[in-house]
Amino acid sequence: TLIETWVDNAVLYKAAVGAGFNKDRSLIKKRDDFYRALVISSFLSRESEKTIQITKEAVRSYYKTNKSSFIRKEEEVSVEHYTTPIGEVGKTLRKEVLQGKNLTPDTTNFTRTLESIKKGRLIKELETPLFSSSDRIVGPIEAGGRFHLFKIINRYKKGSQRTLSDSYDEIYQRLYKQKAFEISELILDSLKQTLNIYINPEYQ
Repeated sequence: TLIETWVDNAVLYKAAVGAGFNKDRSLIKKRDDFYRALVISSFLSRESEKTIQITKEAVRSYYKTNKSSFIRKEEEVSVEHYTTPIGEVGKTLRKEVLQGKNLTPDTTNFTRTLESIKKGRLIKELETPLFSSSDRIVGPIEAGGRFHLFKIINRYKKGSQRTLSDSYDEIYQRLYKQKAFEISELILDSLKQTLNIYINPEYQ
């Protein structure tokens, strides 16, 4: 649990401090370098957010131009994924899902997520029945201390074309990162012109 993890880390940290690791120069430098990079990244993210706008038309245009890069490289299924720690709840879920009931997740009994799962990304106990079965409902299957139930929404073959809707979020992130890089370069050039920073020629 989160509390157990926090207690474990607190105990280990106290032991590490007692052993003098908090005064280790190499660790202090790594900490400072990480903090410096974090401050820079946060500054650039804030400045980028002020100006970046990714329109739906830009996403559509990118998809049309790069459509061949949105071909599935492996089989894929989109599913409603139900999990529960209780075997009887798993059986009940299967019955209710088969009946088409709209189930409301209860954190004490079960959770539900919408997922796109690519072949090769799950543990064998789940992947084998999920990709070998032709049933609309797969499970419940016990794995990792929980019972898993899958309601298949769509199945996609390897080599099939991903739609714009399927690819939208990925394209948005690609365009955003590209714009963020361009803006960071402009910010850096602008700051170099306004700040007088001397660099010893020996280190250039």
